[in-house]
Amino acid sequence: MLRWACGWTRRDRVRNEDVRAVMKTAPIQLKMREQRLRWYGHVLRKPEDHPTRLALDFEAPGKRPRGAPRKRWKDVIKGDLAEVGATADDALDRISSIKVNDIELPRTSVFKYLGSEVASDRNLMTEVNSREDTRDLKSMIYRAVVRPVAMYGTECWPATKGVETRLNVMEANMLRWTAGVTRMYRIRNDAIRQKFGVAPIAEKMREARFRWYGHVLRGKEDSVRKTGPKLEVSGRRRRRRLKHRWADTLHMEFTIAAAHPDLALDRESGTDAKEEEEEEEEEEKEGRRRRRRKKKKKEGKKKRKRKKKKKKKKKKKKKKKKKKNQ
Repeated sequence: MLRWACGWTRRDRVRNEDVRAVMKTAPIQLKMREQRLRWYGHVLRKPEDHPTRLALDFEAPGKRPRGAPRKRWKDVIKGDLAEVGATADDALDRISSIKVNDIELPRTSVFKYLGSEVASDRNLMTEVNSREDTRDLKSMIYRAVVRPVAMYGTECWPATKGVETRLNVMEANMLRWTAGVTRMYRIRNDAIRQKFGVAPIAEKMREARFRWYGHVLRGKEDSVRKTGPKLEVSGRRRRRRLKHRWADTLHMEFTIAAAHPDLALDRESGTDAKEEEEEEEEEEKEGRRRRRRKKKKKEGKKKRKRKKKKKKKKKKKKKKKKKKNQ
């Protein structure tokens, strides 16, 4: 059931423990043990002449059949108490005897001590789930520390596809290492990026180049950043394939983004057309939400009016009946 909910199969080679950690669910055997111990305490707290208490100590008359003795509910409870490290007397008192300023503290199954969560049944799933929640912290550290170091100076690179692929591989390896996932799990890089909420490093490089290009165009005519891209080296070049230039990468990325280079002159307008499309989509969504709210309000008002009319009609009918009876 959990694998079906996660969309995984046996071919993904993901362990059951990892699936439970993702879904934040404890094994069903532990939950069954909790229910048995809870019911055992409920039985022991009853008076001795109660049917549940008598059934616990009941023994069938006569001889048992030959063979190994069958496992009784008492035997299962003894095993559960031994695994938990508790006694039968612990189940009698539902509330602990610890008091602070004459206030009784309720008993809890989990508490935090020195940064780690300790469970009463010595279960490590709570600690695993609490550490699984540090995914946001790991992604934040990656975005704030690791990725800026890897992208330092990339806005000025004449980056080719080979450079981008190598950086993508580096990023994927780091994210897989932080997630604890290897190639054996057969999980795609896009799924891991969605898990951490991280955009591909090639897109961040494109944003940095667009930002720097706008900074260059907005500079003064006699500044180094404005004269540098227009610089031409004197002399003849050697016979070979033309080297990839920074202007070539910009030209390719402007065609991919479907934007015009003149947009970089205005800092507020931005150079990425995707941002404008996303803003338009958000505005459309907000408009739809407002319309839905208005419709709900109108429907609610209509329902209230109908209820009031029905109540008035009922009152009139009651008055007429009273007059007839009189």
